[in-house]
Amino acid sequence: MTRLSRTVVVHHDEHAMSVVARLAAAQDQRLSDFCRHLGIDLRGVARGRDEALRELAYLANVNFSTLQRRSLIRHDDFYAIGEERLLPGNLTYHLVRYCPHCLAEDRAHGSGSLKSRPYGRLSWLVSFVSSCPIHEVSLLAPIARGLELARISSEFSFNEFDASTDPKMAPSAEVTEFERYVCSALAGGRKKEDSFLDELPLHVAGSLCELVGAVLSHGRVYGKAGDNFAAMRQLGFGTLHRSGTPLKEFFRELAVERRSKNKVSTARTSHRHVYRLLKAGMKHPDFDSVREIFREASIEELPLGPGDNVFGPIEARRFHSLWTAYKEFGITPSYLGKMLEADGIISNYDPRLPACATIVPEHIMVSFIERKRHPFDGLKARDFLGVTAAVFERLLALELLAPLSHSAKRGTAEPLYDPQAAKSLLKRLRGNATSTPAPNAFVDILEVRAAAGCTLAEVLDLLTSHTLTRVHFDETRPGLLSILVDPREVRETVEKRSPNIVPVEFAHPNLGPIALRDIWRLVDAGHLTKVDVPHHINCKPWSVLTAWSVELFEERYASLDKLAARLLTDARLLRRELEAEGVAPFLNNPRPERALYEVAEVARLKLGEALR
Repeated sequence: MTRLSRTVVVHHDEHAMSVVARLAAAQDQRLSDFCRHLGIDLRGVARGRDEALRELAYLANVNFSTLQRRSLIRHDDFYAIGEERLLPGNLTYHLVRYCPHCLAEDRAHGSGSLKSRPYGRLSWLVSFVSSCPIHEVSLLAPIARGLELARISSEFSFNEFDASTDPKMAPSAEVTEFERYVCSALAGGRKKEDSFLDELPLHVAGSLCELVGAVLSHGRVYGKAGDNFAAMRQLGFGTLHRSGTPLKEFFRELAVERRSKNKVSTARTSHRHVYRLLKAGMKHPDFDSVREIFREASIEELPLGPGDNVFGPIEARRFHSLWTAYKEFGITPSYLGKMLEADGIISNYDPRLPACATIVPEHIMVSFIERKRHPFDGLKARDFLGVTAAVFERLLALELLAPLSHSAKRGTAEPLYDPQAAKSLLKRLRGNATSTPAPNAFVDILEVRAAAGCTLAEVLDLLTSHTLTRVHFDETRPGLLSILVDPREVRETVEKRSPNIVPVEFAHPNLGPIALRDIWRLVDAGHLTKVDVPHHINCKPWSVLTAWSVELFEERYASLDKLAARLLTDARLLRRELEAEGVAPFLNNPRPERALYEVAEVARLKLGEALR
């Protein structure tokens, strides 16, 4: 094959198909006729086959390696332009685009025949570029039937249609930094260490910019007809074209928003759709590194664990959500959320949120579940603390102990209690108490109330504030009974404070529905203690009840309806059972349910086990 007498000047940014089309125009022949006469494999040129490119380089009198770097080289699953890789979807394979200003300049300043002067730019073949970086106008796509440019994908046709194109037809368009980045990469000007995108193949970098831009601007992972793709890609480029790990941070933000929204939000949908896109839409092996980044970000922010699969099985868990904890430990999400809030692990729990929205670090959740897995019921909690039901209720009223929640068993309202909370209460009350044997005069903190004339709240306050200096504890005794104090020290300390009294007329809520005359009879009988204090208005002597004696009376005696409530039974049924056991009321009342009974006497019976 001899070289052609009429050749063309091959430009540095011209692709191979443009060269062969211009050679045909220089010979005043149709492209198909030119290739057939000279035996040029046009399809081979379009696909970058070495043999076809060598023949074209010889005819055009250009260096083969130079022409090869400007050609689309087809491989098994991608195209290469120089060192950059692109997928078929990144090429304008079925549509030729051009800038009319560039063509006009080519015709005005080029050499050779008029038809052979305009040439096709390499960047016009790439879909990531939609405007001319020199003239800042949108690239046009000619629409004409029967033209050769529509027959061959990468062919650039030069005919009277091209020569008559008016440059004013192209609308102005702002060239984005992303488009300049792609043009520079095609020209071999992309460095491999400047930013995160420089480490990726060009088709991966462009696809990620489009993906990130679509999510940030529209809340979806792809663009639709009518969207400004150039602006979307630029938005993604601005996010990813920097050092560090910008893509991982973006994926982490999606994951954080997914688990923090009250509803199935856009962010949650985007995270799921990104996963599906990476799994099914971006199957090329070049995206493996992106999939690994997505996997790492998801593991770091979402409650994933064994049994989950994000581009591979998850081996270890970092977070638990209420839902994953329910599946692993069998605790209902709403119940677990309330327990976590009560324990201070989470705040402002909202049961209206989906169970996957609330997450807790895995080690904290496991530790919490282990503590709550075998909670105390009321009876076990009282046995551990060594107190009666009445004293236990007083501890709950003082908020020194709180129930986890109510039991899930049907037909019962028995609350459950955290064993660790009961142990912490004892540890706090013991404080710096010594374990040496206490003197004989020392009594436990329940007996000291009568001995020193103080309430349980006052004793506990003295212990928690470390006011008492002589405190011992006996490990052989259970719960609160193990804490021994000196009654004299307690009495001397309490007497320095204002007297803790209860006016007789206000004692009814504590003592029950007892008439005033009956209260004074109880005082005379020694069941209650009175004291005279100056009246707060006229300073005259005023007979009132001591708070500690009212407290002890309330623990020792209870009305029938209160006993029935504690025993989870009906008052009338309980009355008949007590009569059958020979237990008479301590203080009768015209209304049987208001009659007072001695708690200890009822507790000795089998039916009163819950009162012990």
